[in-house]
This record gives sequence, C-alpha cells and structure tokens, in this order.
Amino acid sequence: MKLIILYGPPAVGKLTVAKILSEKTGIKIFHNHVSIDLLSEYFKRSKATDKIVTSIRKQVFEEAAKQNIDLIFTVVYASKVDDEYVDDLISPVIKNHGEVYFVQLTCNREELMKRVENDSRKSFTKIQTRELLNEILEENELFDLITGKSSVIIDNTNLSPEFAADRIIDELKLK
Repeated sequence: MKLIILYGPPAVGKLTVAKILSEKTGIKIFHNHVSIDLLSEYFKRSKATDKIVTSIRKQVFEEAAKQNIDLIFTVVYASKVDDEYVDDLISPVIKNHGEVYFVQLTCNREELMKRVENDSRKSFTKIQTRELLNEILEENELFDLITGKSSVIIDNTNLSPEFAADRIIDELKLK
C-alpha cells in the first residue's frame, strides 16, 4: 500500500492536484475535509471532534493498508505543532508494511490569496477568505517541510495542476 500525503498551506491546490493525480494513476483520494466535514454536520469543531477525525483517518489508513489500497491524502501541516500528529497518523500504514510518501505543495503568498476565494473551495468547510487565511498564516508555520521526513517539493505558483501531478508521478515513479 502506498499513502501519498500532499501537504501545504490552505489554498495551495492540494485537492485540485490530488484529483488530477487520481485520474492519472487510479489512486483513490481520501482528502482532509472528508472526515472534517462529516463531523461538522453534527458538532462544532473542538479538541474532542479533532480526536474523532484523527481516529477516522487512522482507521481508514489501517484498512487501506490491510487491503493494499493506495491512497492520496491531503492535509495542512503546521511545523512543530503537527510532528507527533503526522507520526501517529501514519503509524497504521507503517505497522501494516505500507509505504508513505510526502509531497509538499507550495506557492507564494500572493497566489494563495487569489486561490483562497475560488468557488471550488465552497463545497467544503475550507478557508474561503483572505482575512482568515492571513490570520492562519500568521499564527502557524505552514510553509515548512515535515520534520524528519523526506518530501518531494513542488512550487506550483506558476505550474498547472496537471504539470504538478505529472511531477509527482515522475518523482514517486507511480507509472
């Protein structure tokens, strides 16, 4: 089983690239907001709901590893804050002899501000305003690489999502 984790700041294009990557490879997407939005129908976001979200993700990863189903997962990573979370999240994959690949998508702040208001973000509980994105970028280190993990780095400021997906395919030798 291969778990490809696409990470980067909000509005960098993780889900857009993941969809194209999925189309080109047949790898299924389990994106960040599947589990978040599931619970948002019933509960306000809290530490308790974050625990449930993590549990759902780990259970999905474990079952996918057991059934040898490759997955693409998208997530925002906050440097230092999320290091233990990442290790915990991928532990079921490692335990079941799966492979985990990290791909950081990044772009300049000006481009993020343009993308955050795209209509495609409205179908999920994603950040949708420049003000909120600025606040989150000021409070967290969202452009750093995941500590202790090797990552493919793709600056997609001026790249099409198709080109970014092709780079991931090439770098991870997915074909």
